Amino acid sequence: MLQAIHTTTKGGHPLTPYRIERMSGLTHGRLKECLRELRSMGLVDGSSGYTDRGYMFLEEVSSKVVPVLHKYGLWQEAT
Repeated sequence: MLQAIHTTTKGGHPLTPYRIERMSGLTHGRLKECLRELRSMGLVDGSSGYTDRGYMFLEEVSSKVVPVLHKYGLWQEAT
């Protein structure tokens, strides 16, 4: 979901729940639940944009975890 937020804001698109749902493949209820979890961890802010901590987390996951998931065929790119 952080990747969906990043891709949306980087592309200059408005950050809407529908766009995040579509990009992350989540239902509306699951999206709300995930946002609550991410807010409690300090990874997104009240407007659903990611925080500096969230951005650093996303960068680290992208550089260390995603390559391993690619290697084993377990990563699916956001659409």
